[in-house]
Amino acid sequence: MNIYRLTCRETGDTLYQRHFLNLSRIRTRHKDPVAEHFYTNGHSVADFRFMGLEQLNGSDEHLKTIE
Repeated sequence: MNIYRLTCRETGDTLYQRHFLNLSRIRTRHKDPVAEHFYTNGHSVADFRFMGLEQLNGSDEHLKTIE
């Protein structure tokens, strides 16, 4: 089993929106590293798991510091 960490710069998207964006990119075989990982090398969208770790409320600068 492998453990992955997905990071994203400030987008303004909710966790829900980011989750479905990633699923869509996997299903449509989009050319980005996350999508490519899940549609190549014996993986599928069924292997995709997404979990929020913390919700931050604050400035963009605060978010960048935490990331």
